[in-house]
Amino acid sequence: MALSPIRIAETQEIADARPLRQPLGRHLVESGAITPEQLVKALHLQLRLAAPLGEILVAEGWASEDEVQNALSDQFSLAQVDLQDDVPDAHLCQRKSAQFWLSHCAIPLRRSDGTVLIAISRPDRFDHLRQELADLFGPVRAVLARQDQITGAIADMFRQSLAQMAASRVLAKFSCRNWARRMWTGPVLAMTGVAALMAAAPIWGIGFLSLLAFFAIGLFTTLKLAAFAVHLWPTKQDVHKVVPGPPGPMHSKRPKVSILVP
Repeated sequence: MALSPIRIAETQEIADARPLRQPLGRHLVESGAITPEQLVKALHLQLRLAAPLGEILVAEGWASEDEVQNALSDQFSLAQVDLQDDVPDAHLCQRKSAQFWLSHCAIPLRRSDGTVLIAISRPDRFDHLRQELADLFGPVRAVLARQDQITGAIADMFRQSLAQMAASRVLAKFSCRNWARRMWTGPVLAMTGVAALMAAAPIWGIGFLSLLAFFAIGLFTTLKLAAFAVHLWPTKQDVHKVVPGPPGPMHSKRPKVSILVP
C-alpha cells in the first residue's frame, strides 16, 4: 500500500532529523586511543573478519575495552552501566527466552518512568531490537554495557534452562549422555547368562568358560605375533614433502572461532 504524501513528508523529516553519527574509528583517533595507521590496519582486517571494529582493535591490543566503550557511548549518545553493580530485573528477563537475548546480546535492565532500559553491546543493532520489543515492553531505551557482562548476566539468569538446552542440543543417538546406561547393558546380560548356565549345567558352564579363555589367549597371541612380524618386515615409504605456496587473495570473510581454554 502506497504511503500518503503527508506520511512520506513526515518520514523524510524524521530521516533528515536523525543526526549523522561520527564513525567509531574517528572517535577513537580523536580521543588518542589509537593512531590513524592502526585504524587503517583494523579496517583492512575487518574486510576479512566478520567482527566489529571495536573487537578487532581490542584483540590486536591497539585499544582497551574501556576506550572502545567510551567511544561507542559518545558515538550513539548512550549512558553506560555496570551490570556487576546494576543487576537486571529477573521478571523482565523472563519475558523472552535466553536464546533471544543471546542472539541480540542484550538484556532488560529495569523499568524507569514507564520505559524499559535495555542493556546492549551493539548499539548499531538496537533499532531492529526496538521493533521486536515494542509490543512486549512498550517504550524501550538503550544503555551501553560490556558484552562479557551481558552474556554473564544471561548465564546467571537462565542457568538452568541453558544447561538443559546444552544437554539436549545433540540428538540422543549422537550424544554421549546415554552412554553410561548403554555400557552396562551388554556386560549385565552376559553375566546373567553365564550365571544361569552355571546354575543349570555346571559342567557345560565350566566348559564354556574354558573355551572362552582359550579363545582369548589364542587371539592375544595372534595379535602379538602379527605385530612382531610387521615390526620385522622391511618397508619402504616414499615421503613426499609438499611445500605450500604463497596464500592467494582472500575474497571472503573469515569466520570468528571461539576456543575454550581450561
